[in-house]
Amino acid sequence: MRTSRARVFAVIALIGFALMYPGRGGADGRAGRIFLDKHFFTQLRRTPPIMRDAFIEERLNAIIQARGVVVSINTCPKYERNYRIVLEDRDAKVQNMKITYYLYAESRESIAMIAEKGLIDFSGQLVAYTPVTAKRSSYIFDIVLEKGAMLIE
Repeated sequence: MRTSRARVFAVIALIGFALMYPGRGGADGRAGRIFLDKHFFTQLRRTPPIMRDAFIEERLNAIIQARGVVVSINTCPKYERNYRIVLEDRDAKVQNMKITYYLYAESRESIAMIAEKGLIDFSGQLVAYTPVTAKRSSYIFDIVLEKGAMLIE
């Protein structure tokens, strides 16, 4: 009788934990795209600094959608792509965080349309992240651009 109660309690505890801290595809619907917007950066900012890497780690290899201001464009053969576009996120600045995107692209035509200081909406796969400060208030995200997944404003 005691073991069956313990099992029921364990199952309920696991379900509760899964609902409180969902991973990819959990209760908050992250199975699809992850939008790096004001809501995302609010969640990241509210996460204790020691747990922020784990927060981002859960989202590695997911398809993300974000917006950034172009800082520079250069050639950098990495992730089987030829070009790297460096962007900064404005929504993160509102939350007193600094997020820099290293967006890797292979199309010369796409690069030719981009101007520095231009605003770009993009989607791609989050393949790596690098914390820049010990306080975990600044990160670099490496993103491999999806084909045709860029809107230039």
